[in-house]
Amino acid sequence: MEFYDAIRTRRSVRGYRSDPIPDDVLDRVLDAARLAPSGSNRQPARLILVEDEQARKRRLKTALPLPS
Repeated sequence: MEFYDAIRTRRSVRGYRSDPIPDDVLDRVLDAARLAPSGSNRQPARLILVEDEQARKRRLKTALPLPS
């Protein structure tokens, strides 16, 4: 797929399946995120992988505080 075609045909996903993501797919996604360039090579991204549903709910409450 050409880059322009990917941009032109992109879709916003509003709902997700609850199926677990296979380990090999997850490894590829995390590796792509790790290798992605960052502005001025500052590498500000933090990747947090939480597989447990209850832990995910607890973690998201504290990970993204609402702006004041």
